[in-house]
Amino acid sequence: MAHAATEPEILRTLMADEMWDQWVRVGYAPVLGIGGEAAVAMSVLQHLVMPGWAEGLERYQILMDTLLAQSAAV
Repeated sequence: MAHAATEPEILRTLMADEMWDQWVRVGYAPVLGIGGEAAVAMSVLQHLVMPGWAEGLERYQILMDTLLAQSAAV
């Protein structure tokens, strides 16, 4: 999010990916502290039983890392 103001394409690319809906919108827990961490952990456990979900999340993480690395290199 720190790069969104200067490089909005990063956020647009991430939001266009199917994992944005599956992970960010569904898995996000806005509660700070231990309650929020527990909610995220439960969400991950629920999603991991879905076939192909872990692979999709790994692909999404690689996409995020790549976009941020490109941003830092510019």
